[in-house]
Amino acid sequence: MINVHEVDASGLKGNIVARVNRNDNLDFWDGSSMNCGAPFSHKGLTKLRKSGDYVLIHMSQWQGARDWAEIITPNRAVDEILFSGNTKLLNKYPDLQEIAKNLDYSRIIKTCKFRVTP
Repeated sequence: MINVHEVDASGLKGNIVARVNRNDNLDFWDGSSMNCGAPFSHKGLTKLRKSGDYVLIHMSQWQGARDWAEIITPNRAVDEILFSGNTKLLNKYPDLQEIAKNLDYSRIIKTCKFRVTP
């Protein structure tokens, strides 16, 4: 289980508000390994049952690094899904499908790092 933190505007982790299971459903093949765009780093997305909040899970294979998760906005959830290329996740979260349909793709192009797709 991974702790879900409140994160303030400065990016500092705050109180633990929930715990979630690990998953790496936002990882993609970068040409040499499965990761989220950085070596030995992984991301996953889930939704809290009680509150309906989306949670971004950050995991690392680096020695000493701790896995953690944060509550994110639905718009950021869509950005993370589209960046990962795992658009099947939109089927799992119908409310995110609506956001994706009405998305300004120029915003994503400006904010996402480009990655090599095999």
